[in-house]
Amino acid sequence: MSTQSGGLVTKKAKILKSAAKLFAEKGFNDTSTCEVAEAAGVAHGTVFYHFKSKEGLLSAMYESLIDEYMTGLKSVSAFAENGLKGVESMLFFHSVFADKYRSEFTVMHRDMPSFLCEKTCGWYKKMTDNSKKSISIIADAIRRGQADGSISNELEPETSALTLKALLTGMTRMKYLSMVDTAYDFKGAAEFCLSALRNREE
Repeated sequence: MSTQSGGLVTKKAKILKSAAKLFAEKGFNDTSTCEVAEAAGVAHGTVFYHFKSKEGLLSAMYESLIDEYMTGLKSVSAFAENGLKGVESMLFFHSVFADKYRSEFTVMHRDMPSFLCEKTCGWYKKMTDNSKKSISIIADAIRRGQADGSISNELEPETSALTLKALLTGMTRMKYLSMVDTAYDFKGAAEFCLSALRNREE
């Protein structure tokens, strides 16, 4: 998660990073806010000053992560030379971003689902809204590719984007929950996706 200058922001970011590491190692339920404070080198009360509760820590972690992710997703697609290259850039951005925030992604994929069952928390709407936004960004790149001839016009953009999003989510979940070898060939998986999108009539 990116930080800004200033003591308060730096301290808040340090707490978030320490929490992510501990949550990933021990699990959200088995980590205390005292442990987070100790790891971050701050007073216990400082954690509650910034985040109010342990659940607030998790919420802030998610918000910070998703904001940076969405910004990066849009950026790499916008600077690509065509729609297909835009999709390719997003696939590799996802892989690099997930590796950079390995602890956070582990927590999101392992500990967040339980919160989706609690309707009062608002997690379900928050996460589904952001999923829809990321699918829309991918779909826009596919439409761009169809317009510039790099992606097949036989594909339905929204359906194709949803499929890519599901594949990325599934592969990331399997990787960080140790369901598959972490050294899996992401480049090969990305080429599989691009091959399915590529316009054969070029």
